[in-house]
Amino acid sequence: MWRARITVGGGAEENPRSSRVRSSSRISTACVRLVSVKFILDIIASALDPPKFSPTVTDIKGAVALFPGKLVTYRSFKSAGPRNMRSTSEAEFLKAVEELTAFGKVVEVRVPRATRKTAVFLRKAPGEIQEALWTTSIGQEAFARQFSKATHSKVSKNIAAKIAEM
Repeated sequence: MWRARITVGGGAEENPRSSRVRSSSRISTACVRLVSVKFILDIIASALDPPKFSPTVTDIKGAVALFPGKLVTYRSFKSAGPRNMRSTSEAEFLKAVEELTAFGKVVEVRVPRATRKTAVFLRKAPGEIQEALWTTSIGQEAFARQFSKATHSKVSKNIAAKIAEM
């Protein structure tokens, strides 16, 4: 009466323990737990902020191109750039800046009391950039407006002086 047939490897075998059925109270308790956990997760999911993804190289290039002033350093970009771009590493910044050769050039400057050279993106004037290079994310008017603004205060006077000497 308590035996069930189980086929293992094509043959039939009798197993007295396999036919035991969980009691209905155990099943209903498990269902209640499952439903309550799903309900709590639904409440939490609606209250949480959506996940934030790290910026892509294209996003970084657009933000660097539209940064105020003629000079952009990693330090100035990290502290005053768009909030969603502030998690950018220095390697990602340098990679994006190197791909912006149509909008300017990367210059390395040795600053007094610094152990290594500082990479500075020196932007071209809006009139020097070819018409075909303007995209929807980097418009000519927005670039010209940001280019005419003062250089950010995080770009030190020593860096600005070294660039002026070049």
